[in-house]
Amino acid sequence: SIPADRLVLFTHDMEGANWRGISVLRNARKDWMIKERLQRINQVAIEKRAAGVDVGMLDEDASQDPEIRSAFESVLQSVRTHERFYMLLPKGHEYKIAGIEGTALDPLPSIQYQDVMILRGVLADFLTAGSISTGAYSLVRDRSSLFLMALQGIANEITSVFNRFLIPRWVRFNWGEQAAMP
Repeated sequence: SIPADRLVLFTHDMEGANWRGISVLRNARKDWMIKERLQRINQVAIEKRAAGVDVGMLDEDASQDPEIRSAFESVLQSVRTHERFYMLLPKGHEYKIAGIEGTALDPLPSIQYQDVMILRGVLADFLTAGSISTGAYSLVRDRSSLFLMALQGIANEITSVFNRFLIPRWVRFNWGEQAAMP
């Protein structure tokens, strides 16, 4: 354990005896969690649905033979897309890629929405100016000045801890109890 008089404690928005305070990024956490889940869903959708489904059709005689059926299933399971991909099938066999019927939900607009919500949660939504369909460049100056004021407030919190606790300790340690504070 380290004695308390040897520590400098930085706490943002401390309430009561909660020395941990409240994270500056707390407002962005929910949207970040949703965005992370949507990105996983998007990756699954791309992997499983964007390339279609491999379908093989055997002629009637081959479909009755378990060895031919098993061999054809093995071929279908090993299909990989690359520049030298091809398949030669015996007469009567057929191969096709079946696409998605209807429309699949596109998670990308939701991911972009969560990006904007994360930026709003930390007062930095001015960073999206020009990259989304809403908003105008004229608002950027106002929003960026609000962000900079909030950032300056956090910087003032940090410097006040240095000025109140750390610098007096260093001065007393180096120049004694009677030394004037800078």
